Amino acid sequence: MEFQLVSRNKRRRTGPASPEPAQKEPEHHCKHPVILTGLPTDFRNPIAIRRYIEDSHPTAQVIGIRTSRGGLTIIAAQNATSQKELLGNWKPIRGRTPTARLPKEKKEERPGPIEGVIVGLHPEITAEEVVEELQGNANRLDPCSFRRFYRKGTKTPTWKGAVTFKTQEDLDRAVTRGVTIGFQHHRVETIRRPTTPIQCHNCQRFGHFAANCNHRKTCLRCAGHHALADCPTPRDSPKCANCRRSHIASYRGCSKFVRATEEATAKKAPPPPKTPGPPRPSPPVTNSNSVSSYLPQITETLEKNQQVTLTKMEERHQLQLEALRLQHQATIERIEEANGQLFHQLREDTEAQLNELKGKITHFLGDVLTTLIPQKGDTAPSDLRKATVIKEKAWLHLGLAIDISRIREELLKKSPTGKKTSSQ
Repeated sequence: MEFQLVSRNKRRRTGPASPEPAQKEPEHHCKHPVILTGLPTDFRNPIAIRRYIEDSHPTAQVIGIRTSRGGLTIIAAQNATSQKELLGNWKPIRGRTPTARLPKEKKEERPGPIEGVIVGLHPEITAEEVVEELQGNANRLDPCSFRRFYRKGTKTPTWKGAVTFKTQEDLDRAVTRGVTIGFQHHRVETIRRPTTPIQCHNCQRFGHFAANCNHRKTCLRCAGHHALADCPTPRDSPKCANCRRSHIASYRGCSKFVRATEEATAKKAPPPPKTPGPPRPSPPVTNSNSVSSYLPQITETLEKNQQVTLTKMEERHQLQLEALRLQHQATIERIEEANGQLFHQLREDTEAQLNELKGKITHFLGDVLTTLIPQKGDTAPSDLRKATVIKEKAWLHLGLAIDISRIREELLKKSPTGKKTSSQ
């Protein structure tokens, strides 16, 4: 069973009735709408409107009522027969007789060209070559035409050009990914439409460029028919060529400029309308049962939806927790593996250093003994000689700087007599 909640206008009007201003056509999404105008401004109670409809057209089947901010009442009929009946005469209410009509059909506005600007394009590339490259396998687009941009007032081509596409999808893809022309990637930008009216620099009027102007040349400062460089009027005494007031013609606060801005803004195409969604379930307003009879059903539906939502949230949270646990476990395993590899590498490095140190000590001792052992017929070396040799060999093999006095003290302690000999 379908039902629709009737909304009321947020702003209530009080006081005597006044002439109705120009009303904007409200949007409607029903198959058989009827626009009811001429109701009193304070007549917004949906129950009273329903009773008035039943009193004026008892056999008409109505499935919904909506009141717009402009004071119009939109009635949704069940079928074409009820719609035709609602378009008939209505009973007077509070001294006024409402009138019913069909909604106005919206005129389809012609969309503008689907264009984009290719940046960094070599000036010698022709329009035919650009279209051929865009249709190739590197881009796979479907352009209509291409036009080159030229420098102002000259025929010198620039490094930019506008390409027109057949569909908006091709333009969006070109803007997102860019295009490839001659094995070079180029950026594509959307054309920025001017937000202010165009002003001619020749006659100072709005709506055209100086290149297309057929009027007499007008000064920007004094509104005279000469160039600005030849103007004899002082800067502090300007005169507008459009509104004749005391300011230059390019002043943004000029009344003519403000009016031209409003007209240019009004000519812009509005954004595409949103696609209406599926109609909400609503009960017939003409049913004698009140909305309160559907409250248990609505409450039960809401509770079921809430329970389903909670169940899905819990399942999602469980999956997230499991993913975090697995990620944490994998991180710990990676750290342990890295620590084991580091410990193994440190142990290998330490063993290599110890082996190297053992080799150096062995060479050091061998060199010292070879130098200090006396040959046949030679006298035993003195303690000073021993200390000097040990110091030199320690620096040579081990890179150690040893104090000679400390070595002599150690040799003196280990000598049999414990005293210095005369040979020292």
